Amino acid sequence: MQCGGMEEVTRIYHDGREETTLRERAPRVEELRRALQRYLDTDPQVLDSLRDTAVFVLAQQKLDAAVAHYRQGKAQAIVQSYSRKAVFGALAAVSPGTDILIQGYLGLNLVKELCALYEVPAREMDMQRFLDLAGNQIRRSMNLLLALVGNVFKAFPGVGTVVGGAIHAVVYGLVFESLGKAIARSLESRGDLVSGPTLRMFEDNLSEDLEARARRLAQLVWTRQRDGEESTGNIAP
Repeated sequence: MQCGGMEEVTRIYHDGREETTLRERAPRVEELRRALQRYLDTDPQVLDSLRDTAVFVLAQQKLDAAVAHYRQGKAQAIVQSYSRKAVFGALAAVSPGTDILIQGYLGLNLVKELCALYEVPAREMDMQRFLDLAGNQIRRSMNLLLALVGNVFKAFPGVGTVVGGAIHAVVYGLVFESLGKAIARSLESRGDLVSGPTLRMFEDNLSEDLEARARRLAQLVWTRQRDGEESTGNIAP
């Protein structure tokens, strides 16, 4: 009886040369199969026990899949919610620097909610350290993001003098969307918030479908501002 694997084969040529190679060895388990079958035939309770175990494993796999599916949907909803909050928080900022305070508060709560969803304990100090690292990464990409979103807004009429705030609002939305997805993926796949891999995923997410996502968030900002102007009667006839 053998379970397969690899075996070493030496080939001898007519001129006396030898060549050693590895090849796959065919498994031979027929004797073991017959022995197991005889054992099961003489003790039906063993077969019942194995059947119960298989049913339990299958049920557990289905439960795990259902939990994973629920968490994925819930995480997506959380990320999109905080992305919108980041956009509207930036638009509502009343003085320079206020938007940064708003985003810091939202960022911390985003991490907390996602960790709670995946039942991953995380200290506030660790979460803040992770957000500080993410902030350094964001600063390196900020000029590119601002330029891209500025070009996107050229397609929207009537944004006017508040375009600077609108551009920053869209950038914040892109950042939260990308960061939230990276955090959720890390928590799901690793069961922990691991800074290095999560930040690499964040960087990849940030550049993925960037223009299309910027257009979607710009449309949100433009609609919000247009509705606000209509409610105050500031739209020109």
